[in-house]
Amino acid sequence: MFCNYLIGLALSVHINSTKNFNEIHPQGRMECGNYVSGIYLNSLEKPSIYAGFKNKFYNDLHVEYGIVDGYYGLGKKDVVPFLKLNYKNYFLTPTFDDDIAIVIGVEYFLGD
Repeated sequence: MFCNYLIGLALSVHINSTKNFNEIHPQGRMECGNYVSGIYLNSLEKPSIYAGFKNKFYNDLHVEYGIVDGYYGLGKKDVVPFLKLNYKNYFLTPTFDDDIAIVIGVEYFLGD
């Protein structure tokens, strides 16, 4: 199985949130087939480690899902689920805290 090791940067905006979040997310990522894992600077300015799967819907449209840690300041458990919809370099993901919010953003990887 061929694996890609990527370094990237994501920029995000939290829609409908009453909190002030970090919106710049440097990251390291590994993709092996449909398995994804990595580490990034999350919206609380803490490192988050994640692992999950990436499934393609159509051309450049795919979904990622799995587990992530690092959101301790929001009254969460150590590990929480994540869900991320991607189209090309753009993404959309729901938040799972007190606010019902959506995070939209764009991410770029070196060599991508």
